[in-house]
Amino acid sequence: MTRYAESDELLARSLSAAAAQQGIVGEILFVDQRVDNPFDENLVEQGNIPLRVIFDACGSLSAARNIALQEARFDHILYLDADALPQPDWAQKMSHALDQEEVAIVGGRIMPGWEHTPPFFTRANVVLDQYSMLDLGDKDGEATKIVGASFGVDRAKIPSHIQFDPVLGRRDGRLFGGEESAFFNEVRATGLGARYVGTTYVTHLVARERLRLGWILERMFYAGYGRSSQGGAPAPSRRPNAMDWVVAPIMLPPYVLGWLWRKLSR
Repeated sequence: MTRYAESDELLARSLSAAAAQQGIVGEILFVDQRVDNPFDENLVEQGNIPLRVIFDACGSLSAARNIALQEARFDHILYLDADALPQPDWAQKMSHALDQEEVAIVGGRIMPGWEHTPPFFTRANVVLDQYSMLDLGDKDGEATKIVGASFGVDRAKIPSHIQFDPVLGRRDGRLFGGEESAFFNEVRATGLGARYVGTTYVTHLVARERLRLGWILERMFYAGYGRSSQGGAPAPSRRPNAMDWVVAPIMLPPYVLGWLWRKLSR
């Protein structure tokens, strides 16, 4: 887990939920990018999993995730967003999926935790994707994609040259994305397997300020930028629903602008 500007209060909730994981031995590796105002570890409720903090003003989500690939003491590395609250059996079930010989990467089910009444456009699948939600059902199965709020890798199976792309992913507070998708595609291209874990989940908290139309339009812009960086067609996690068609005239233009911006700036 890492943070760029998230509050201590939010971190205390998510780190305490991580510390309460059951049925597994490990550590919580927290990369705190706010080196000028470090997190107070005493805010974390004591649990089953110890906390280790690395202070590094890397300014980038991808850079922080690469730090975890280098510094983690265990080969099963599970990634959580700073605003994601895992169920107590989350780490155990995600790690169990990675125990399968051919599986090198897993994605978890991600459910919304609205902190205010969500507006109508959040019923569109394309918008839920921008809020880092992933719900392919409550059964385990093959993964066709992962989402950054809840995924894991087996470092021992993945070639060491595969890293999170620093051009993608949030950096300097801007809403770039796509780094986990690019990482997933690189891993899958080697022939390694991927699993979706639906029998447990994390609750992804959505703060009130992220429910503004302006926030989601900015997020759509950077989603288009990220897709253009990777090449290929958009890959939504679910088929469009009726609300997707309703909001398409609003959501599509910033996505296209982001795609073109990246394309023309190369």
